[in-house]
Amino acid sequence: EEVSKKLTYLFENKTPIDDEIKKDPYAFNSLFFSIPLWIIKMWAEQYGDEVTMNLLLSTQKKPTQWLACNQALCSKDSLLVDNKFVDSSLASTALSLNYNGSCTELEEVRQGKVYVQDVSMQYMLDQLNYPFQAKALHIGGISGAILTNIASKLLAKHGTVEGMYSNEKRYRRSNYLLARSWIKNAKCYLGGLSLTKTYCSYEDYDLVIVTPPNSYLGQIQRKPDIPLTLTKEDMKTIIAKEKEYLEEASKFVLKDGILVYAVRSVNLKEGKNIIDEFLKKHEDFALVDSRQIYPYEFNSDGLYYAQIRKL
Repeated sequence: EEVSKKLTYLFENKTPIDDEIKKDPYAFNSLFFSIPLWIIKMWAEQYGDEVTMNLLLSTQKKPTQWLACNQALCSKDSLLVDNKFVDSSLASTALSLNYNGSCTELEEVRQGKVYVQDVSMQYMLDQLNYPFQAKALHIGGISGAILTNIASKLLAKHGTVEGMYSNEKRYRRSNYLLARSWIKNAKCYLGGLSLTKTYCSYEDYDLVIVTPPNSYLGQIQRKPDIPLTLTKEDMKTIIAKEKEYLEEASKFVLKDGILVYAVRSVNLKEGKNIIDEFLKKHEDFALVDSRQIYPYEFNSDGLYYAQIRKL
């Protein structure tokens, strides 16, 4: 009742928008979209006004529920018999969910036939080459979805993948997903970045994927609290951590192997700039491919990724 009274008061006593804010499109959009002014100005400076407006509009759209088909257990065609799954051409494993409830209620999820993974990450994983008997490593895992997707791709090629998880919750989530998905060619380790070398050897992997902690500015559509808790000062610490992860991950790549850097963000300073700086310092690595996926392109997370080959 008290909340209702306060809402009624706010509705009946509307605060007019200051004329100065009306004159400044960045300030007005900051107020209208509830995105801090510094983020809007950063996007405008890096990507231009048109992309910035599209990014702001994307935060208001209902996010698509994306799932990945576990190709180790079933095919997409077998799932599409049920109209609650909708095919997507964006990735070989991608399905969107035509269902009002939670995906955790689905029998197919409990059976390990599908699991939650954003389509931008599925798209990125489809762009990679998976050699016969490849040995892969993922650093910076959260849910086990990346590990599961890679493992299913490597299964037919008799490859294996290992994953590092920084805390007990992430480690257990990943192991649970692997068990539910009947994945046998993947292994999880518990420990932070510095402990990776305890379990894994340097220059021992054909493919290393690193997904460091980042600003997650590409996930505002699903997590609107992100820009409200992130500060401009936080970015210095975040970028330093991203560079640290990339530097350490590069040590595990074999000659002619591939290093993949991926962040769920839309920020040149977390993406292209970090890769450019890394390549200037490491002449034994060369860029193969990179892309910034904006949230409005796939109605998905924003994602920057780069593939780098060790020469």
